[in-house]
Amino acid sequence: MAGKFFRFGYFSHGANAHAAWKPHDLRDAEAFAFIADVLASTKGGLRYGGPILNHPPPEKVLIEQLGASPNQPPSRRIQVQEPEWSKDDVVVLTTRPPLTDREWGYTPRRRIIHRSWTTLEDRVFATLAPHFRACSRKEIYLSDALRLRLPESLRNRATAEFRMEAWAGEPHLRSAYYALGSGPPLTPTDPAWGWSPVFLVSSDVESDSWPGGPGRVLAAWGIGEVETLVFARMLNAPQLQHLLDGRPRFFMGEFQLQPVDPQSLDFSFANGWTLRHLLHVDPRPPHALLALPEHL
Repeated sequence: MAGKFFRFGYFSHGANAHAAWKPHDLRDAEAFAFIADVLASTKGGLRYGGPILNHPPPEKVLIEQLGASPNQPPSRRIQVQEPEWSKDDVVVLTTRPPLTDREWGYTPRRRIIHRSWTTLEDRVFATLAPHFRACSRKEIYLSDALRLRLPESLRNRATAEFRMEAWAGEPHLRSAYYALGSGPPLTPTDPAWGWSPVFLVSSDVESDSWPGGPGRVLAAWGIGEVETLVFARMLNAPQLQHLLDGRPRFFMGEFQLQPVDPQSLDFSFANGWTLRHLLHVDPRPPHALLALPEHL
């Protein structure tokens, strides 16, 4: 019997954090559809197992039951009933994993993804966290091992900070690099100005850390919603579909952000976006280099 893929979904951030969340308010739905199409249509394709909803608990629960304080995240987790996994199953995440979003003790609390603080979320994050020293909307720092695998001329991408607002009336630059490495803020004359990275992690689940768990966690995302959507659309193209073939891999690329046509009836606005490949390695030590895919 073919395995299943499950959407590990997060909710859109509304004006009132931890208000009533509704099942249809999941983030990055179209990005998931692009990737689901590949997972279901390839030879020996997977079946859709359904969504897993990461409901953010009310602030009262976080403080009184999970041990959070105004300056500290919860110290305990919510126990949840997991699906009946098989080793052919895949957990799919098409939203940036909020590994280090500073939801607590951080002002302003903007552009964060509210966690569910469940035991299941912890297990999913445990497969992704070894690759990052930080992963939030504001900054992404690769692990030291992955940093050393980047070409020396691009190694500053391993420590990246991002814009939180549009620049000079150009809203499409809202998710662009703000600073790289230990350097100062970028200016329009810098080669990396207006670029933004994307990531794909396909990691096998270790049975000792997740007994009876699925076989794999697959995550693909960009810094913002538009970047995530464009990257997922690219992964749906024949040139990049092999990145979703189930083999362990860590892929990092970047593209130069382009304006979005608000009147577009489809996603043809992304036809002019070019993906530049930065790193493609086996996520397991010693992080052997893998062939870079064909450029789009």
